[in-house]
Amino acid sequence: MQTIIEKIKEVCKKHPIIIVLIIAIVLLVGAPLIIQAIYHTPAPCELLEEKIPPGSLLTYIGSVLTFGATFMLSLLVYRSNKEQYERASISENKAMLVIDNDSGMKTDVLKSSKKDKYDIFINVKLKILSKAMISRIHVTHFSASDFDQPRDDERQFYADCGKGKNVTFQYKSKDTLMITFCSTDEKLRNILCTSKKLSIGFDIVITCEDVKTILTMNMNCTTCEIIGEQTIIGKIFDIENANSAFLDAYIA
Repeated sequence: MQTIIEKIKEVCKKHPIIIVLIIAIVLLVGAPLIIQAIYHTPAPCELLEEKIPPGSLLTYIGSVLTFGATFMLSLLVYRSNKEQYERASISENKAMLVIDNDSGMKTDVLKSSKKDKYDIFINVKLKILSKAMISRIHVTHFSASDFDQPRDDERQFYADCGKGKNVTFQYKSKDTLMITFCSTDEKLRNILCTSKKLSIGFDIVITCEDVKTILTMNMNCTTCEIIGEQTIIGKIFDIENANSAFLDAYIA
């Protein structure tokens, strides 16, 4: 039963105008025919016999038409106001971020307390071009590859995070943001620690108020500094070129 109700709700949401037209036709044509049939069906006794006067039937049809026109106008006004609100909300709360080429990218590989496990942290600084306050960021796709060995599958890493994995972020100023990607994947660790030149790509969904913005970012970077200790290996990469693209923005 619940499934049928949900399907009906979904159909009504997708095709509101068609549903309203069907209801209007049923009220305008179906209801008078049913009433007329009831009134013209022979009554069990003379006391219950009655017929609809033509004037009353015309009055009923006029009332239905008036109701239908008023309802349709109200629906159109509601949809127009809703679309206008959504456009204004998206315009005001849409997030626009780009990779800060001057800050570089930093990776840290820490020896985990678990045997043969490493915690990987990839830090990227972004410039904020929008004014909306960011409340959440999650990544849906992440890739890393050795730029010098593009055809070697062992030097290619790709992660599909499904509906999204939360990304840690921190405001450095009102115009800059640091995001951190976390992983424990051995293949990714090997690529980060042994590659001199990297290609990084990721898709992120940014939430500001009730608006979600989807961005895709890509960058090529080269190693400029290596920091090594017993429990941590850190690398700083210079970003040679980067690009960011806006994919979509919608009301959550």
